[in-house]
Amino acid sequence: MAAHLCRRVPTHLARGKSMKTQLRLSSWRFECGAPRETCPRCGCGADSAEHVVFECPHVAPQERATFLSAMSQLRPGFQALSSADQLNTVLAPDAPEEWDVPLYSFLKKVAAVTAAQASAQEKKKQKKQKKPVPVRAP
Repeated sequence: MAAHLCRRVPTHLARGKSMKTQLRLSSWRFECGAPRETCPRCGCGADSAEHVVFECPHVAPQERATFLSAMSQLRPGFQALSSADQLNTVLAPDAPEEWDVPLYSFLKKVAAVTAAQASAQEKKKQKKQKKPVPVRAP
């Protein structure tokens, strides 16, 4: 069993822990649907976990910078890794416990941002689908 599953986390970080587990199992459902050839948020890059978490400029850029800075302190050379290697590093089953708080805080924000973007996209879609009701003259 992955070590992070046995560790208790504060309630406010539970969503981040859940997202890590979903990413490890490749079951994180992209809030904008299934992965696509291009990112629906920024239009560049494949819509993959690596892109959404570590590259997309529309998904928590300030929190990402804070996270990358914290990870560079905890694991020197982290920022020099490719996005795929960064993701594999933080999702490793033996990742140190001191990575939990910065990782879970960041993943919680990623989940919130992507959910909000999906909700806004869905509202737009519903608005387009609504047809005006014709008004009959008396």
